[in-house]
Amino acid sequence: MNDSGAVAGGLLDVNGDHGFVRSADGAFSVIDPTGNASSVTLVIPTQINSGGLVVGYYLDLNGVNHGFLRDSSGAITILDAPGAGTMSHGGTDITDINTDGVMVGGIGVGNVNGVVDTTHSFMLTANGTYTFFEPPQAVSSFAEGINDNGVIVGEYRDANLVRHGYIRQANGTITSFDEPNAGTGSTTSGTGNLGTAPRKINLSGEIVGIYSDSAGVRHAFIRIE
Repeated sequence: MNDSGAVAGGLLDVNGDHGFVRSADGAFSVIDPTGNASSVTLVIPTQINSGGLVVGYYLDLNGVNHGFLRDSSGAITILDAPGAGTMSHGGTDITDINTDGVMVGGIGVGNVNGVVDTTHSFMLTANGTYTFFEPPQAVSSFAEGINDNGVIVGEYRDANLVRHGYIRQANGTITSFDEPNAGTGSTTSGTGNLGTAPRKINLSGEIVGIYSDSAGVRHAFIRIE
């Protein structure tokens, strides 16, 4: 939901999966990124900014993710980032967009030794320029949120496949952090995806997300500067 009261979300009807936008006055518009609901298995709008731009991703019939951008007129642009995988679990996810139209997300490039899918973080400017980045310790990463100052949050996995949070400043400096109660086991352990997973950051730099403790139980967190 943006500050004007417009809402973006998803719906399922007899024709398949769709996205939608609900304007502040209650009018609904359906989002079909490909123009054909039968050509997708899932549509996930992830954010709507103050200008009414909607971003998200959809899953095609082969299990590949594709990002999309819908402008306020309803025109849709499919966004397949350079280097994104074209196999199942590969592709492009767009997770957030700020007021300036700068987007963030991640690409999936394939499976590592049959254990985890390798992903990489990116930023996409309004003029179409992609910038890929990740913390130095990362073997895989994913950007989840960006605020109007251009500060990005996301998660990464280290060589032991433990999840950590990261913050990327507008100047490109990256620092990592962990929720103090987060588990430190491998994501291949029996307790599942342990560690810290930031999701969004606001203009004040406050970060929300989830973490899993050593028993694999999920909890929400807020990190205040």
